[in-house]
Amino acid sequence: MNTKGSPVMAGGLFAVDRKWFWELGGYDPGLEIWGGEQYEISFKVWMCGGGMFDVPCSRVGHIYRKYVPYKVPSGTSLARNLKRVAETWMDEFAEYVYQRRPEYRHLSTGDISAQKELRKHLQCKDFKWFMAAVAWDVPKYYPPVEPPPAAWGEVRNNQARPNLTACSIFIAKEDIRPGEPLHTRKFCFDAISHSSPVTLYDCHGMKGNQHWSYRKVGVTLVIFRYSYYLESVLNLENNVFLQSKDIGFKNHYGLFQFSLNENLCRTCFF
Repeated sequence: MNTKGSPVMAGGLFAVDRKWFWELGGYDPGLEIWGGEQYEISFKVWMCGGGMFDVPCSRVGHIYRKYVPYKVPSGTSLARNLKRVAETWMDEFAEYVYQRRPEYRHLSTGDISAQKELRKHLQCKDFKWFMAAVAWDVPKYYPPVEPPPAAWGEVRNNQARPNLTACSIFIAKEDIRPGEPLHTRKFCFDAISHSSPVTLYDCHGMKGNQHWSYRKVGVTLVIFRYSYYLESVLNLENNVFLQSKDIGFKNHYGLFQFSLNENLCRTCFF
């Protein structure tokens, strides 16, 4: 059967031998309600002698209760869960979590001594092994540390209309994000279609409708998927749309007052 290994799987959507599940300690009882258990059980399975696999034509169901017999905690429960998993299983890689989420540093994980002892008892491998042997391709799409921007600066059009943002960034993934180079946000310029306004949407790293190139000739921003230029439209909302290169345009956007990393730009076709 052609199975495919999966580094992480949803916490409630997998089949496992009951006896072995309890030998692993089940879920960490210190995790509150939900959130983080998918990482905890996945890391534990892989690092402690097992594996998680997608099996073609398998069927796994998730039966929901008619009512919730417990009180759902609010506030920092999810963040606490994630930090608890990171401190138990991720070793030195937990620092990458704190670099992205510095607010996690001061959260309490609760007592994790039993989980640490379980890991030692099961003779589990370290997280460095997990990243090298199991999740070896993940950093390619989700680097622990964001690569330096290819270029950053103001984005404004040639008609001196309002800026899109005072400090937009070209990322090495070929998307554009608002914010400062050392504090990138998770939103990217997104063009659903050539007839829809350009908006900010969660960065997905899959290129497509977030794949932009910078053309030095004509100083324009071009959405790679459609070969359309970024244009401003004079209306009440000051919307920004895409404009076909075959149609005359006067309001295209260029990049001014920006620093440029030429090596990254050649690599990423800006």
